[in-house]
Amino acid sequence: MVYKTLVIVKMDIKIIKDKLEILKYDVEFLAERLDKLVDEINKAVNESSKVIFEQIRITKQELDEILKNISRMEAEEENKVFEKATENQIRYLKILYNKLGMTPPPDLEQISKAEAKQRIDELKRKLGW
Repeated sequence: MVYKTLVIVKMDIKIIKDKLEILKYDVEFLAERLDKLVDEINKAVNESSKVIFEQIRITKQELDEILKNISRMEAEEENKVFEKATENQIRYLKILYNKLGMTPPPDLEQISKAEAKQRIDELKRKLGW
């Protein structure tokens, strides 16, 4: 009876060893698969990062272009502040003052383009235009 028990225990130990060996291969397989997945994830992250950085670069270029345009527009507006009003602006102002029954101010010939535009807008509002 002891002999039979020993034989059964030996068989159980062999079965356990075989199962451990299979488990070892399974763990190794899973470790390899995990390494591959980590590599794939890293590649995907790197590709995504490249795309994001490219989008950021493009956006920065667009913002730089917008800033240049704003600077140019500010310079143009600043020039209008100091440029003398055009003959057409002065003529139009005189017409608007007449339509309102007002006498044009004496400094009308000396105002800037920007001031002329502002006065034109103001007079048109008074006329309901």
